[in-house]
Parts: sequence; structure tokens; C-alpha cells
Amino acid sequence: MRCNCIPTRTAVTEEWTMTSIAEDWRNQALQRQPMGTFSHTSTYTHPVETVTAWHMRKGALTRATPPWSGSVESDKGVEEGVQAKLKMAIPGSKGLANRAWTALITDVHDSGFSDIMLEGPLSTWKHTHKFLGTANQT
Repeated sequence: MRCNCIPTRTAVTEEWTMTSIAEDWRNQALQRQPMGTFSHTSTYTHPVETVTAWHMRKGALTRATPPWSGSVESDKGVEEGVQAKLKMAIPGSKGLANRAWTALITDVHDSGFSDIMLEGPLSTWKHTHKFLGTANQT
């Protein structure tokens, strides 16, 4: 589908907050903060509505998951309360060994959503997607 509008750039900011099980135990013992937050911003030359629709459409997780990183078992789209199920490749295994990962979609709104890990290799994980229109900036 083509858009007959002037393309603008869209910034997609993703943030990951994570704590490993070992780190969580040590944090409790030493009263420290979790491992931390990683933030990444990607800019696209498409209108924010197009980028948002791509991420919200059923199958986006499957389309965005590279084959070497694992497989998507259940991808029902982005709706509040939906669970996504994946098999994530263990680093260094070239996809031969994997770990189950279940994420719950939360905080769904017009400019983004979050997913939190229900099952996986870390004790906590929250991944936030924010879709922000920019004024022809890189």
C-alpha cells in the first residue's frame, strides 16, 4: 500500500529493563539496583502511523525475529493482556539450544506498548516501545 503523503521520519524508542536471577539475589543481599536499563532509538522514513500500524499488526513479532535468534510459537498481535510465546536461542548455540520465553502485552496505547516477561531466563524484564513522529530529523 502506498502513501500519497510527504514522508516524515519516525523515531521508535525501545527500552529494556532487566534483572538476572543471580543479580536479583545479589541485589537483595547488597541492597543494589537491578542490572539497568538499555535504551535504543531507531529512525524510519515513514509516517508514524505506518510504523505504529506495522508493530501493532498481528505477526509483527514473527516478522521482526531473525531466524538465528529463535522462533515465535504464538504471535496474536498487540492487544492488552495477550501473551506472546517464543523459543529464544541460547547465545553461542546457533539456534540448536533454546529457552522458553513468554511475554505479556501491557500498557497498549496509540503511541506504543510494553511487554513484560512472565517466563524466561531473567527474574524481571520490561520492554517498552514508543512511537514518536519527528520533523524530518535523523
